[in-house]
Amino acid sequence: MGRLAATTNDRLPGKTPDRSASNRDGAVVVGVDIGGTKTALMATDVATGKELATHTCTTDPDAGPQAMTDQIADDVVTLLTEAGRDREQLRAVGIAVPGHVATESGRVITAGNLSGWADIPLRDLVARKLDVPIWVD
Repeated sequence: MGRLAATTNDRLPGKTPDRSASNRDGAVVVGVDIGGTKTALMATDVATGKELATHTCTTDPDAGPQAMTDQIADDVVTLLTEAGRDREQLRAVGIAVPGHVATESGRVITAGNLSGWADIPLRDLVARKLDVPIWVD
């Protein structure tokens, strides 16, 4: 997974990134790659780009979007703990989805190998749980 740089965008839900805080106090971003068989997460230090922690789990294609959204949020919080960081240090989350995505709205149009994933507002669902900017691609 690549580095995620937070940018201010009034259309994104969650907190507006504080650029002054991004390079101090252990700011971290998390990347999530939802695959057809596994989901991988990586926490990265914003200032250094250093990988802090990773986590991989099996993707349950029949879990449905709500269960998977809950799991993603829980896994991000667990990953932060493993990285030695607090939730307040989380600046943003990027999520890659195996399917068609409306990137501007963060909606999953369809993800053929994931049951029930049609017109899902993934960005908004995860942002409500984590209260940081979310990018979906």
